[in-house]
Amino acid sequence: MQVRCKGWFVTCGLAALIAACAGLAVVLVAMTGVTYADAYLATTPGGLYAVLATALDGGGTDPAFVLAVQALRLLIMVLAAPLLVRLLLRTRHGRAPDPGPAETATYPP
Repeated sequence: MQVRCKGWFVTCGLAALIAACAGLAVVLVAMTGVTYADAYLATTPGGLYAVLATALDGGGTDPAFVLAVQALRLLIMVLAAPLLVRLLLRTRHGRAPDPGPAETATYPP
């Protein structure tokens, strides 16, 4: 019974993710004037290579635009991840943990 509940949870999460990507694609179409296929591929999470291969195979899509938005998404995540982890640790423990003294490695002479 727990597996069924988890299955529904995952299914609902995937449906929400697809709906969020579709909504962001509509906003991107309105802001930039690109085709809906380009906007949807640009907002789809996943590996850069898989999304780029889909854009190249799609016919009529602009792979340069899709790759640029995907690269921007990746850059934002790389820059935001440490800040998000620090914020989550601060709210969970009341403050950010102290890094402590740096450990030095000793090598035999």
